[in-house]
Amino acid sequence: MRPLVRRYIFKYWVAVFIIKIMLSILLVAVLVILGYFYLPVTNDGLFDKNENIDCLIYNKGRIETQRKFESNSQLHEAVNDYLKKVKGGWNRSLVTYAPTIYIRSDKFRLIVWEQNLIFGGSGGQFIKEIDNTAFARSIKSICEL
Repeated sequence: MRPLVRRYIFKYWVAVFIIKIMLSILLVAVLVILGYFYLPVTNDGLFDKNENIDCLIYNKGRIETQRKFESNSQLHEAVNDYLKKVKGGWNRSLVTYAPTIYIRSDKFRLIVWEQNLIFGGSGGQFIKEIDNTAFARSIKSICEL
């Protein structure tokens, strides 16, 4: 075989090898992304009773009421009890939501928005469609005291 032909055959196999590696990386990336959105989600996050949390009530996009709660408050208990009741059925979400009620600490955030509950933390953001009218009313009453 002539050296020129050998060189082209070598370049061909190198190109095939690189394409196979790139396709493998692409396949793994697609599988990771699909797994991120379609695997079942469990949300066992609760607000730590030993940390301070803020409660913000919004009206038409503006903060109407803002209140800080010290550790082990009535708000901690109400939110954690509710989160224990609504385990399961959460979906991952990358969307940003404008809250009606926003509860935040250093580790977590909870947004009440229309008929949805959005929980965010170090593991990502999760959304659950749920009738949260009674919960929203009780949180508003606690925050507006």
